[in-house]
Amino acid sequence: ITGQQAKNIADALEYARYDYDKLYNRYYSFEADFYNAGNITNSQLAVYAREGIDPKYLKSAMQVYVVDYTDKASSKYIVAGDQLVNIYNKFRAGNPEGSVPGPYLIIRASDYNKNKERTMQIVNRELFRYYQYNTYCPDSSCIINDDPFYFDATASFASSIATEKYTYKGLLNEYSAFARSHAGDLLSDQLIAKYGDREIGNSLYLYLYYYAKAVPDGNKRIVEAIYKEKPFNHLETKAGSKYLAEVLQNVALQHLKQNDENANMIASPDVTTKLVATDTFDGTSNVDNQIVERLAIHYFVLNRNDHDYKVELGRNNDNIICLLIGVKDGNYTLLAKASVSDINVQFNTGNYQTGDGTPFEQFYIIVGNSSIVNRNVFSLDIIEY
Repeated sequence: ITGQQAKNIADALEYARYDYDKLYNRYYSFEADFYNAGNITNSQLAVYAREGIDPKYLKSAMQVYVVDYTDKASSKYIVAGDQLVNIYNKFRAGNPEGSVPGPYLIIRASDYNKNKERTMQIVNRELFRYYQYNTYCPDSSCIINDDPFYFDATASFASSIATEKYTYKGLLNEYSAFARSHAGDLLSDQLIAKYGDREIGNSLYLYLYYYAKAVPDGNKRIVEAIYKEKPFNHLETKAGSKYLAEVLQNVALQHLKQNDENANMIASPDVTTKLVATDTFDGTSNVDNQIVERLAIHYFVLNRNDHDYKVELGRNNDNIICLLIGVKDGNYTLLAKASVSDINVQFNTGNYQTGDGTPFEQFYIIVGNSSIVNRNVFSLDIIEY
């Protein structure tokens, strides 16, 4: 890479550091743990001197290696072990002297040259590992939970707020597409078994992003939960039903509209991103005692065909959300939503018209489970008239 590219990477990491500091009001500091610590050589110090860098930063600044390597990941956060030794062997160039300060980041140079935005999404995600392990919990009093999803979910969430993004192509965008196409079963046992914990966990970054925006002290709650035995229980308890409903509503509308100003939220055009409707109605129908997964969102399409519909929803608790959306000329309008306190909900599509008085072409009924912890149940009656 060029010197300018190296500066661009350093600047991007510095901006990410600033964002991560603000998340929890804990500030980045670094003290290297050296491999072969007794052999810091004059040649290493000479590089710092040549570039006008105070030698103290050999110990107090994380190193970033931009190289090509065989691992498939575009960037990795390395703490210790064989990979640290491999970097040491690569850069000592046959000289038995020298040391490598860790932890450090590696970035595949060819990936960065091919797709800078995608690579920086991954780099920023890996930088957040340091915050998870060190900055947010600087002593041994904290233990990172062993939840199969949360560690990756928070790292991708952090990258989504730190990565400067102008296109809709990238790893996070691919996770957004995955979450969108599996909105109704993202946390189902079948999907987890098929795709694995990391794919599911990273796809939950979208939920955490809207949680942070809707829930008071949402960023704080997300970071706290890294060190809770049951992180999603913590998020649910701290938010309460009202804000949980708002979070899932915003996720559901983003899946539909794809219009967030943060380009990290938009589903990648390189991935099949069809929003799969649970069912399409052209007449009277009903759904009885449907079990709905955690955070699942079901989209029911009502084709108007010169008819209107009366919609009745029954739900077992206030974690079930229900939205009525009108569609005209590709625009989506939120017309009505169930309040948290209503057990039985009724909508009548005949009560709604567009701003210019013309009828909507189509309606969506969106039903979702805002609980991150429990499955729930709903019933839906669609009556054409």
